[in-house]
Amino acid sequence: MLDEMRALVAVAEEGSIGGAAQRICLTQPAVTRQIQRLEQMLSVTLLDRRQKPPTLTPAGLHTVERCRAILAAVSELKASASSAVPQGVLRVGIIHPLADSGLAPIISILREHYPQVSLRIHGGWTSTLLEQLQRGMLDAAVVLADPVGGEDAGLIAQDHFNVVAARTLKLKSSIDLEELDRHDWVLSPEPCTARAALASALKANGKTLRVTAEVQDSSLQLALIGQGLGLGFFPSRYAAVANAAGLDMLEIRELACPFVIRMERRADLHSLAPVVDRLQAEMRARVLFAADEAPARGQSA
Repeated sequence: MLDEMRALVAVAEEGSIGGAAQRICLTQPAVTRQIQRLEQMLSVTLLDRRQKPPTLTPAGLHTVERCRAILAAVSELKASASSAVPQGVLRVGIIHPLADSGLAPIISILREHYPQVSLRIHGGWTSTLLEQLQRGMLDAAVVLADPVGGEDAGLIAQDHFNVVAARTLKLKSSIDLEELDRHDWVLSPEPCTARAALASALKANGKTLRVTAEVQDSSLQLALIGQGLGLGFFPSRYAAVANAAGLDMLEIRELACPFVIRMERRADLHSLAPVVDRLQAEMRARVLFAADEAPARGQSA
């Protein structure tokens, strides 16, 4: 029955029988037969086959959650019975700015301390990663978030966004929204969280965000800003990088844009929890946005 449960969970998380078949290395007909067997065992309809692709029925949604809990309990039982050493596959989502070569030393440390853990690293936007985490497609996710009061157990780094401008524009170090409205922008593509916050603030003050170029790679963004294509929006930790590129970093008088990078995780990590703890600690210690430790990366998520 466990195989049938795994098939149902795979269909729910992949969104289709074809995707589930690829994930669990079966043919589509084999996955279909497993779902049918589970329906017969439980005497309930799990998939609405009138939809293309089939979707989960209300009973199917409830059953998926129960299957996840049972499969997690079985995995925990196997792990506790065999070894206390973390092992298995750990799926981690990382926001685009950090999902690059800067992770290599950290992954090496994790491999050294947890050789029986296989890492699956996925880059993405904050909204996408949180959705995948909620759907059970990820075990943990490093995301961009608003600051919270008190202790934040998931905290990795905190900073705020500033404007980056070509030095040839000769703008003041502190700029207002009226001045910003005279310029175009070079920004990350949507659904970039920082870009959305900037657009919302400008709109609330009757201003318009005019984007001349959408670029995910920050080194290219900085180059375009230096050529006068528009202003950029970067964490303050990029000040040294911007200065080295011949750019100025400016504060916005009417707009505060604080943010934190934090680790979100599933509650049922069990033996893999220490691996996520170590990943968070290593990322926090290295402060991956620091300009003196890494080349510029994509600036927002």
